[in-house]
Amino acid sequence: MATQVEIELPAKPEPFFTQRNVIGGIEIQFRFAWNSRANRWTLQIFDANESPIALCVRLLPGLPLTYRISDARFPVGDLVLLGSIPTLETLGDGSCSLIYFEP
Repeated sequence: MATQVEIELPAKPEPFFTQRNVIGGIEIQFRFAWNSRANRWTLQIFDANESPIALCVRLLPGLPLTYRISDARFPVGDLVLLGSIPTLETLGDGSCSLIYFEP
């Protein structure tokens, strides 16, 4: 049976913030960064030892953000942004959700 876990996002995030989450039983560090020139959020994913797993992942809704990751340090599953394209002001306001779907 598939499960899903919502990754909690801060209500009013800074243009750069880091948070640790446990998904699929594995501790993962997410680093979010606002790119003001491109007007979009990007995500970097690191393991618990802060070694990179994926860099410069664009936060676009509806697409699996982790479909290209084939790294044993990242759990088997998909990280998906649901809702609208987040802006600097709307990332944590509930207009979008970051969800991890585990098979």
